[in-house]
Amino acid sequence: MHGHLFLALALVTVGTSCRREPKPPADRPDHALLRDLEPPPLNTPVKRPPGQQQQDAQVQLPPGPASALIATRRGRPFAGTATLNGRVTISADRIRIEPQAGDTVELLYRLPPGLPSLPAGAGNGSIQITERSGPGGADRRVIVSRDARLLLAEIWQRSPQPLVVDLGNGLRLVQQPARAASDQPYADAPLRAVDRAGAGVAVPIGRATEIQTAAGRYIVLAEISSLFTPSPSDAGQVEGGYILRAWVVPAGR
Repeated sequence: MHGHLFLALALVTVGTSCRREPKPPADRPDHALLRDLEPPPLNTPVKRPPGQQQQDAQVQLPPGPASALIATRRGRPFAGTATLNGRVTISADRIRIEPQAGDTVELLYRLPPGLPSLPAGAGNGSIQITERSGPGGADRRVIVSRDARLLLAEIWQRSPQPLVVDLGNGLRLVQQPARAASDQPYADAPLRAVDRAGAGVAVPIGRATEIQTAAGRYIVLAEISSLFTPSPSDAGQVEGGYILRAWVVPAGR
């Protein structure tokens, strides 16, 4: 019994040794063109130095001048819905909130060309965020307030019905019903900015529009406000509905 065990261990040792030190096959061809060639180096695995940690790729805005906004938490893209209250700090390309409870959230942003920059600084405020974008399309709503004043709103959502977005302080963006075009998938959906007094201002698509509200002056830019109707061949495969992408920022300091 001990002899068999010793023989098995010996075979394992020999097999392991062979694997660690590979040798050329016995039937390697002997040819004048091959005699002076150096053998290629072994393809050994790359070894990471002790203590070196793999760094996650840093989240960045996509290149180019187009408007963009990305929410991050713990260095990763944020997904879900949250209302955060705490210290809000605004700089030229990001907004940071340190909530009273939970992790810090950062918004990386680039405003559409033509909109004034946000007032930099820090103060008490809040961020309301919904981020459920995916392969089916964008689904994001971000509202940032500081010292009880709206400082930024970005909406990029779709809905079976015209969208109504409450921005706080009585200010709303209200999409109007649209009639589907017979020859095109997209039809413009008129958009209005309405304050608590009920007064409404038409917001042309693609043009920054200044509005006066009880909470102050703001600029609204609707990049998209449309009714999308799938073609008959896409019916049941592509979801139609209203689409709104709009930005709201203060008009002045």
